[in-house]
Amino acid sequence: MESLAILVAVIVLTILSLGPIAIALSFVPHAAARIGAYVIAGCSVVGGLWLATAVDSSGARIMGLISVAFGAIAIWNSYRRSQS
Repeated sequence: MESLAILVAVIVLTILSLGPIAIALSFVPHAAARIGAYVIAGCSVVGGLWLATAVDSSGARIMGLISVAFGAIAIWNSYRRSQS
């Protein structure tokens, strides 16, 4: 039972940390970092949507929406910086 709680904590921590990592990568001017930001931000959005819809609790929905918001901000920032 304790190992299941640890597994859930690791999964949720991974989903929540993808957004800030993608935002940080979106400020790096290299093309490889921009591609990495897009990939990680996409994973953040997908993981956040999964967390918000798969679990039936308001806390999971809030954490999922935060992850989606961070991923969307990272995608927008990467796109905006690539245009200039």
